[in-house]
Amino acid sequence: MAHKKKRKHSKLKLVTAVFVIGAGILVVSLTQHSEFVQRLTGNREDRRVERTAVTPRYEFASATLQISVGEIYNISGEAVDLTTSRDVSIDRESNMAKSEVKIERTSTEIVPGVNAVPFDALNTSFTEIMTKTSRYESPFKPGEPWMKHTVQPHYYGTPIDAHYIPMVDDIMGYQLRDLQSKPMVAPRASGFKSTLLPDTRPAVVGPTPPSAVTSSFTYQIDLATFRRAVPILATRIGMYGPPLTPVTLTLGFDDVGLLRYADVGMTSSVASTLAQQLGSKHSAIYHYTMSVTVISGEPIPIDVPTDVVDDPAADSADLP
Repeated sequence: MAHKKKRKHSKLKLVTAVFVIGAGILVVSLTQHSEFVQRLTGNREDRRVERTAVTPRYEFASATLQISVGEIYNISGEAVDLTTSRDVSIDRESNMAKSEVKIERTSTEIVPGVNAVPFDALNTSFTEIMTKTSRYESPFKPGEPWMKHTVQPHYYGTPIDAHYIPMVDDIMGYQLRDLQSKPMVAPRASGFKSTLLPDTRPAVVGPTPPSAVTSSFTYQIDLATFRRAVPILATRIGMYGPPLTPVTLTLGFDDVGLLRYADVGMTSSVASTLAQQLGSKHSAIYHYTMSVTVISGEPIPIDVPTDVVDDPAADSADLP
């Protein structure tokens, strides 16, 4: 009898040992990549040293960019798909920027069952010139003066912000470096497909990556992660939706570390639903592309209009 008890006790000890070892392996496998464990084991030390050697900020006198924004507008309850294109010239010497803006209805269908309606009042083009204190908008009718909007001397995130074209260290923080990425691929004519919603949305025809791009990264993440990991772009773009909305993010840098290309896209049906929820005259962005086509050591002369009239409705919160 005593011998049997000893055998049972030995088996119990063996089962307990196996359980403890298995639990230990499970805990290690689940926590080994956590920030706490990685720092505890010294695996983050090389990265902390690397981050202290920040890529030198590249100084330039001027730049030109192409920006394309796909957006769903709610016009009296109807979803209208519009593309805004901007050709932007930035002169760092005078702290001024000029944007040639064109807004037109996207030629492709929205989601199945939703018919885009013509809205000719938005099929237009105009010019904007921005300084640190004013924004000038070209007249919509021949012979009229430019409209001058007074703004606060607050230009973070605008084309005259010194960091408007970010360096690699402005974008690639710890969290983004830890995410799995893949090399950038050429945009497909058929567009992108959401892993959350079944419809395939033809992509907006936007700027293509410039030849100066020497390193690129593409991420399949959700909207909440994008806003948390890349705030410098997320704040500028203003893309909203449910936190778990799938987002495709592509970044391209040149050999000095300047961001030369950025593309962020989600399915347009999410933006359409959001625009409907926000009500008439509201909109939601579903695609943003920025391509820095020229970086120059020479300034770009930008003339401030002289035939202007002050906008009586402008206030300190009026930012472009």
